[in-house]
Amino acid sequence: MGLVLSACQSTPIPPKNNPQLAQIRTQIAVSLLDMGKLDQAKQQLDAALSADRQFAPAYRTLAKVYQASEDATHQTKAQRLFEKAIELNPKDMQSYMDYGLYLVQMGDLSGALTYFDKPSRAIGYEGRVIAIENMAYIYYHQYEAAKSPTKDDYYNAKSALERALTSGTQHDEIKKSYDKLLSDYKLLSDYK
Repeated sequence: MGLVLSACQSTPIPPKNNPQLAQIRTQIAVSLLDMGKLDQAKQQLDAALSADRQFAPAYRTLAKVYQASEDATHQTKAQRLFEKAIELNPKDMQSYMDYGLYLVQMGDLSGALTYFDKPSRAIGYEGRVIAIENMAYIYYHQYEAAKSPTKDDYYNAKSALERALTSGTQHDEIKKSYDKLLSDYKLLSDYK
């Protein structure tokens, strides 16, 4: 009678604190997220965070996975993950941008302005002009949405639109909004 031994083959456990592996897994997750494959993206991000618990882009991307799910319970997770990404790397302007967009989606325009402000001032950041444009759109929307816009509403919108125009925006909508704002205000001034 012979003795038969067997063993389970398992996948090797990735080493801890491996930022390169975390970055690769996060890049794969971004591609999967872009294709709408949320479950597979989350699996890659879980692996990224197993490789490096401090890798802020993985938290930011995981927040975007939860945001994309559109499930109300996932939105709270998304918010916490965006905040964690910013806490881990306060110099990562993309986390501020993505969190600002999330807050716009949630209807928190004032909060979004706060998070767009930092990248809008980060000279050299490739998304700086987009952050400035986002702020201009929000201030202009707040002006337009006000039943009786105040002078502060007008000046906030005017200043934000002028900043976008001088920053090198390529969006005609900014110029149209600026012209309409000036025209509306002139009409209001003439009427009063």
